[in-house]
Amino acid sequence: ISSVSISFQSKWIYLGTKAGNVHVVNIESFQLSGYTIHWNKAIERSQKEHPGPLYEICENPQDANKLLLGYETGLIVLWDLKSKVVDQRFQSPQKSLRSVAWYSDGKQFVSSHQDGSLSVWNIKNPQRPLEMFTPHSNGRSRGDSTKATACSPITKVCLVRDSCFLFSGGLHYGSKCKGLTIMEGKTKKLLHTKPVVDFVSITDTPWESDEVDAVGIIVLLQTELIVYDLSNSAVSQ
Repeated sequence: ISSVSISFQSKWIYLGTKAGNVHVVNIESFQLSGYTIHWNKAIERSQKEHPGPLYEICENPQDANKLLLGYETGLIVLWDLKSKVVDQRFQSPQKSLRSVAWYSDGKQFVSSHQDGSLSVWNIKNPQRPLEMFTPHSNGRSRGDSTKATACSPITKVCLVRDSCFLFSGGLHYGSKCKGLTIMEGKTKKLLHTKPVVDFVSITDTPWESDEVDAVGIIVLLQTELIVYDLSNSAVSQ
C-alpha cells in the first residue's frame, strides 16, 4: 500500500498500491467492495508505460464522486467514481510527484514534486499548470526566472487556507535546517523541527467543503509528536 484516503463520515477507505491501482474498503466490515480503479484505465490508451506507484488519493471537497489520483511519474488523474471513467489527465512537467492537495473550492489543486517544486492546477486546464515555483530555491521562486538551485523533495503539501501552503521538505541540499514551511504569497516561515515523518492540519470544521482555515498543526517526528498553534499571527508550539 502506497497511499490511504478517508473522508469525514465516509464509509469507504481508498487504498492506493505500488502497482498503481485503487481498492475500496468498507470501514464497517473491513472487506473489499469489489470496486477497483486499475492503472491501465487511468492512463491514455496510446500510453503503454506504467505510471508508477499511486502516491496520493484525494476526494474533491465539493464533489465526493470525483477522486484525484497522483502517480509517481507525475501523472495526475481526475476520476469519476459513478461513471468509472477519467474526467481529466494532468501530466506534470516536473515528472516525479510526491503529493497533491485540493483547494477548498474543488476547482484547483496543488502538487508537490521530487525537485522541491510546487505546481498549482485548474481542473479545466489540464494542459499546463497555472503556476510552478520552487519555494526554497535561490531561483524559480514566485516571479523569479533565474536558474534554480537544487532542493530536496517536498514530501507533502496541504493548504492551511486558500493560497497559503504548508509543506514538508523542499529545502536546498546542504541546508542543516529541517521542518515545515508555511508560505503565503512570497512570505515563508520555517517551523524548525527534527526530520518530519508526517503532519496534519487542524481546522475548526471537519467538512472539507468549508473554506479552509487551519488553527493548528499536528506533526509526527521520528521520536515525538508536537502540536503548533496557528490561531494567532505568532506561531507557537
